[in-house]
Amino acid sequence: MRAWRLLLQTIGVLNLGLSVGGCYFLAYAVERELRHPHADPRWPFFGKVFWTQTGINVFFLLAFVFVSVMLLKLRPKAAIAHSCLCFALLLYAVTPGVLWLLPDGVGSSIAAATGVGNMGDRFLGHVSCAVRLSVDLNSVRECCLAQTKSNWGIRKLSYSKLRSGLSPRL
Repeated sequence: MRAWRLLLQTIGVLNLGLSVGGCYFLAYAVERELRHPHADPRWPFFGKVFWTQTGINVFFLLAFVFVSVMLLKLRPKAAIAHSCLCFALLLYAVTPGVLWLLPDGVGSSIAAATGVGNMGDRFLGHVSCAVRLSVDLNSVRECCLAQTKSNWGIRKLSYSKLRSGLSPRL
């Protein structure tokens, strides 16, 4: 029991640190875009795409901070929420690449904005999210198995006491 608690709290601390790094690099990218906005006719939708991706990055950063605090407090749903969030981040990592193929300057705008502005989630997941996702899923599986076994033991104990005529005390 102590090992999975330590694992979940370690993941929470790592996520908080990576979120702080992501906030720094996202603020740097936003500051650069505000000082020197990109105005290139090859990328007609760059500004809209940049600010959309920045909003998505802010959402992921805030969500990871929230889930990291849940992990540190060992909330019951924290590991599941973290796994779902990592999965969503992995989907978001693939989606812009697929959208690069869109015609009429839309795809090239998405490609340019992805390279320049998608900085907040770089720390959070493109390298280590798959590893953390598998560790989280394994932790959740172990916790569920332990919970199921303990519930089965309580039910078995209650049933055996009822059959022997004793009242169960739980």
